[in-house]
Amino acid sequence: EAMESDFMWISQHLNEMITEYEERFARLLRFASHLVQDETYRARKFRKGLRFEIRRHMSILDNPTYAQVVDGAQP
Repeated sequence: EAMESDFMWISQHLNEMITEYEERFARLLRFASHLVQDETYRARKFRKGLRFEIRRHMSILDNPTYAQVVDGAQP
């Protein structure tokens, strides 16, 4: 249950690189996969957890895949 809660509230830490956030997201997702309805939700959840200064520079795609969001977050 603690891992589920961590996943529900996941966000990128101040000095955390995107790859580190992605690894932590994927690790926690294994414990909360039943909470993720589909690929679109997974992508939105990942994007929502990114730091604001990264999110604001990303283009908004209709129903992006998880891979598109991860790629779009990279510098």
